[in-house]
Amino acid sequence: MGFFDSLFGKKQEEVVSKKICPVCGMEFSDKGMEVSDGTICLSCWEIVMDDFESGILDEQDDFFIAPIKAAVKTKKAEREKTINRAKAQKPESCSLCGGKMPKIMTMEVKDGYICDVCFEKFSGLEDRKETDKALEDMTIKELAALFSLAEKKQEAKALRMEQDRCLICGGDVSEKSTGSLWGDIKKSVKEGFPVFVVLKDNWKICGECADKVRAVYPIAHSRKPDGDGGYEDVFVDPLNDVTLEAFKKSLADVEVKSLE
Repeated sequence: MGFFDSLFGKKQEEVVSKKICPVCGMEFSDKGMEVSDGTICLSCWEIVMDDFESGILDEQDDFFIAPIKAAVKTKKAEREKTINRAKAQKPESCSLCGGKMPKIMTMEVKDGYICDVCFEKFSGLEDRKETDKALEDMTIKELAALFSLAEKKQEAKALRMEQDRCLICGGDVSEKSTGSLWGDIKKSVKEGFPVFVVLKDNWKICGECADKVRAVYPIAHSRKPDGDGGYEDVFVDPLNDVTLEAFKKSLADVEVKSLE
């Protein structure tokens, strides 16, 4: 097959791979959803999928293009009515945060309005992958889910920052402070790096604070065969089995004894 033949064949193959949805009439190139008498696009399937799961549509009697098309048309009409009804009257309070809506300017979304505070929150999201769609194409429910996801990410980031500080002295206990990987803490201890210690409840304390209770929790050292005729050092830190509360108590006891 020559160059032009192969090129033509490729184009023909691409055209064949695309289908027209018999429900909405739109072209689609994904796999689609197979029903009893054809294949519909996934967008139409998502509209009626809950009806099959809830039993409104029956998989045996209604799993055909005609009833699915009628159901999609009905649902789209109902959705349009809901959107128009929501837009007909601007609320006094924001549907997202409950704050007072501005009198002069309101930001419009697909099925209502949001206040300028929520709009600024939307505009300030760092994860632009989540916000590529125009604001007008998003519903209140979708925005609420987006904000919730952003808040969870922010909380997780704040928690990581808190966990990267020694809860006793505030020193740096991030992975960068060890000179080794997270899973290589024992090696760092063995080689004498100023590392942190991970307690039983996953809080971290710096090596200097850990050293203050070493009289109570000394690192156990032993040797075991390495399989090549030699031996390797094994270090077990008992602080790995101590909670933060127990560590603080031991530290307080040590400080009291030092004053006696």
